[in-house]
Amino acid sequence: FLIPDAAGLAAFSVAGTMVSLVAGTPWLVASFMGVVTGAMGGIFRDLLCNETPIVFKSPLYATAAWLGSLGFIVLLNGGVSVTASAIIAGLSIFIVRIVAIRLDLGLPKFQLKQ
Repeated sequence: FLIPDAAGLAAFSVAGTMVSLVAGTPWLVASFMGVVTGAMGGIFRDLLCNETPIVFKSPLYATAAWLGSLGFIVLLNGGVSVTASAIIAGLSIFIVRIVAIRLDLGLPKFQLKQ
């Protein structure tokens, strides 16, 4: 189910960013709203299935969404059409997420020394 999850993350992250920009929010807020919109679908799914949300245990989940949302904003500000920007940003989120899953890539984790 990780491939459909990556597709949903990509689609809803871009959609959340777009709606937030249309509402007039600043670019940074819009990028975070894209992450929240994309990630919440997976969180709700996992909670309904009584599982630990994948966003808390899987590599580069929110990071992929945020980078794609930022990419979408940069492309729009660079004069690229909304449709092309959405497709490029969505594909970038999807590809980063799939590569992170396949290669088990993640951000460094903090470990407390005892």
